[in-house]
Amino acid sequence: MKHSPSTPTPQQADMAKVYDNGAEAFQAEAPGLFSWRALGAPALYNALRPTFEAPNLEDLRWLDEGSASGRIVQFLIDHGVPARQIDGVEISHRGTQGS
Repeated sequence: MKHSPSTPTPQQADMAKVYDNGAEAFQAEAPGLFSWRALGAPALYNALRPTFEAPNLEDLRWLDEGSASGRIVQFLIDHGVPARQIDGVEISHRGTQGS
């Protein structure tokens, strides 16, 4: 059976439920997690540093896939990316409520 992009498959619907169940707890903890502060954020900065220093930074579009906690979006904003240039996609409806 074919599904349109706007109609989730049964597996996607189940996955969304799993994410919904943990969304609020993850949102509250994600920005302060050791793995993010010690590994994720520094690695992301090192990978994106040339882009952050680019003269056309305000002309670039950004996509955060899996943006429930908002920490990547906030990270980008903290490094000079205008919020209007950032789009986020999240499977969990609950996950987007606090972002």
